[in-house]
Amino acid sequence: LMKAFRDSEMTLVVHDRLSDDSPPDAVLSLATRFHEAGCDAIIVLGQGGVVHQAKALRLWVERSERDAAAPERDGAPNAASAAADVPSSSEEVTSDEGGASKVEGDAPQDQMDLPDPAALAGAHRIALFWLPTGPGEGDELGGHLRFGGHSIRHPRLRPQLACIDKRLLEPGDPDQLLNNVLVALVNAVEVCLARGDNPFAATYAEAALGAIGQTLTPEGLEARPATIQLALTNASVWADCARDMAPLGLAHRLGRYLSEHVDRGAGICMALCLPAVVDAVLARTPRLAAELLYLLGDAELYSLTRPELRRARCVNLLREGWQTLSDNWPDDLPRGI
Repeated sequence: LMKAFRDSEMTLVVHDRLSDDSPPDAVLSLATRFHEAGCDAIIVLGQGGVVHQAKALRLWVERSERDAAAPERDGAPNAASAAADVPSSSEEVTSDEGGASKVEGDAPQDQMDLPDPAALAGAHRIALFWLPTGPGEGDELGGHLRFGGHSIRHPRLRPQLACIDKRLLEPGDPDQLLNNVLVALVNAVEVCLARGDNPFAATYAEAALGAIGQTLTPEGLEARPATIQLALTNASVWADCARDMAPLGLAHRLGRYLSEHVDRGAGICMALCLPAVVDAVLARTPRLAAELLYLLGDAELYSLTRPELRRARCVNLLREGWQTLSDNWPDDLPRGI
């Protein structure tokens, strides 16, 4: 990445001292550095917490640029600035593009206020580019921000571009890799079940399921580690795109909640919840069983399964897959909730 910038006429300012749990003030201080260096875009290399920190940094930069363009007069507070913060008691802020924010829940009172994306409508947008180094946590590419005790959803938070380059991929921790792939799997399945009005969501979800299904097989796992990493990173990004275009699924919500109370990753908790959620959804909407069975299995399994047995076959495929994974994974995995 640095070599590419050396070959151009652009200046690259590198900051490599952030971690997944960096305090908000460490990220806020980068907004000052951003302006002092005359930067006009953000490139984030990695996944997980550092991507959310880059999203938060962009909000702070965009707010400061907006306020600088409309300075306060006569000592009176700038009206836009006064409305630009997410209150420190906010836990969930959701909004459609350009709409007002919805604030729910509670967050730590001692955290810095984040600018409200909805209040920045019309402000100059700073370009944010994401270069993953492996499968993400399932919410980097979408309009979702988890940072400093806040959880915010707004279309303005989406990076403009994600570029997957196999030269940037790292082996990483196997347990984290498994957790992130399971997040992608759950998100893709739940998007297929939602079957909303956005055809692109279903396309991304189906592509993610195909890549995961082809990779997490005895034959697929015999491929070169770099090939496996590339396939699963693509699947993770595709599932992230799909999830951002559809309602947040119940297994995702339940798994995220459980992971806050047990010593397990969110992806593992989501995967444990998924069979029960799928069973409940297919009981209410049996027609979805045919589509899901075709995606989870193959054409032969689909054609050999009687219509009234497709729901049970879908649920059993998920449970059998988890059982196989538990039997072959080197570390102990829970058998159930």
